[in-house]
Amino acid sequence: MTGFTRFFILKVEDISRYTGGLKIEDAIKNPPPQVTILSPEEGDAFSNRTVTLRVQIKDIGGGIGDIRIYHNGKLVESKGVYRLAKSEMIDKQIKVAKAEIGSPYQSAKRGFELRKIVWDDNDKKDFQIVNFTPLKGTVEKTYKITLINGENTISASAFNGTNTVMSAMESIKVKADIPERRPELFAIIMGNDHFKSSTVNLSFAIKDAEDFSNLINEVAAPIYKKVNIKILTNTKKTAIIKTLTAMKTKMKPEDVFIFFAATHGWTYDDIYYLYTSDFDGNLLSKQSSISSVEIMEFSKWLPALKQVFILDTCQAGGVKTAVSGLYDARISVLAKRSVCTYSQVQKPFRTQMITMKVTVYLPIS
Repeated sequence: MTGFTRFFILKVEDISRYTGGLKIEDAIKNPPPQVTILSPEEGDAFSNRTVTLRVQIKDIGGGIGDIRIYHNGKLVESKGVYRLAKSEMIDKQIKVAKAEIGSPYQSAKRGFELRKIVWDDNDKKDFQIVNFTPLKGTVEKTYKITLINGENTISASAFNGTNTVMSAMESIKVKADIPERRPELFAIIMGNDHFKSSTVNLSFAIKDAEDFSNLINEVAAPIYKKVNIKILTNTKKTAIIKTLTAMKTKMKPEDVFIFFAATHGWTYDDIYYLYTSDFDGNLLSKQSSISSVEIMEFSKWLPALKQVFILDTCQAGGVKTAVSGLYDARISVLAKRSVCTYSQVQKPFRTQMITMKVTVYLPIS
């Protein structure tokens, strides 16, 4: 027998920028919890549209962070926990909760904290950010899942107490023998030309929004049972939230949701901010901006299992951190059936919008 030697040339890459110093030893020291779906069971069939999901989460030494429930790949329930860098003073006055720099896993030198995004059903005006304390022991959670006709895949996962390592995804498939519902299309199309700080006014954002609305209406009308489009021009954040809240009450899982925004945008410390007409020059104002964290919470909050977000703003590429974190250990808020498209320019502000040729693909199944 003739022997031979084979040589391989390997390319070595430093992946620490993706892990932010997280090592396998850290994952072993703080393991993710065990997740078990107690009911329903694989293969169960239902004649009702709503089913109760029971999930057990068992702490095995690393604590319990965010708990996430998916329906056909879309996130429908979670605790809304995010791993953000600790606050610091900006311009001696503004205290900002800053996100991790460089990668979804990297924490700033000043350390990090877990924050929870909470929607006040009584107030219905805005999300609130509060501190989050990891859970311990074994907990059981119940969720109401609204099924669609045919096969439904329900999945659950949970993070360790530091929200850095996610458990294996536990999934079941159940069947719903219920009437098939023809989907409706819901769309919020926003264009802002004028702002409270008039020095940053735009010229063609409203025209872009109106043109996009006409295009969507033309393409969607033959496909969907009903097309519900709301155009918001020179609008405030409160009006956007009010419109989203109204649409949520009419929307079903079978439906499709589109969000289009032509306005100003800015990315700071891994968080993207979309600005509304009440923008007065304060780049980090909660009252005049919608952050990428809020966008992801809106996506989870809305019932439609198919969603498209189109952001035509400056620095909209900053939202890619959230989107690319779809299934990683920090953020997995947007679903695989959700899409985020963005266009951007590098300058902080621009005087007119870029004219784009857009091909629209709308989900029909």
